[in-house]
Amino acid sequence: MDLIALVLLTLVGYSVGATLGGWKRIVSPGLFDVVLIVALWTAALFSRAYLDKWAAVGAWLLIAGVCAAVWTSARRSQLAVDKQLPLPPAANALKRAWQAWMHFAQCMGNFQSRVMLTLFYFVIVTPFAILLKVFGDPLHLKSRSQPSFWLSRSTSETDLENARNQF
Repeated sequence: MDLIALVLLTLVGYSVGATLGGWKRIVSPGLFDVVLIVALWTAALFSRAYLDKWAAVGAWLLIAGVCAAVWTSARRSQLAVDKQLPLPPAANALKRAWQAWMHFAQCMGNFQSRVMLTLFYFVIVTPFAILLKVFGDPLHLKSRSQPSFWLSRSTSETDLENARNQF
């Protein structure tokens, strides 16, 4: 459980740093971001032998945030400008703070979801597709020895009793 917390909080630190580094910009993770996150996760997991559990979480939360902020601010000119609608001037300070927090959380969640879906695709879907391509034949194209790919179907009774029992 400690490993999962360390990995997820490192991702949170990276997402916060990327969102803050690209302030008022639309930040989308690229391939380098994913590689950097995996490298940070690897370093965080190896550092557990030298750091206390909570020291490791705090340290890697901060390190991941700083790495992401530096990398995102370096490519800031390539990011699109975020056109958020401003609050009317009559709104109070708490309402403005709440709207700023919600915008930040939405940007951070957008970044995190893209990273997690990218990792899911490369870790789960791609190896499954490769294994299916190498070992599977779901359409039975390789095992057919007949010249035609026509599959004969067996006929069933078409009476009222079979129509009532469809499932």
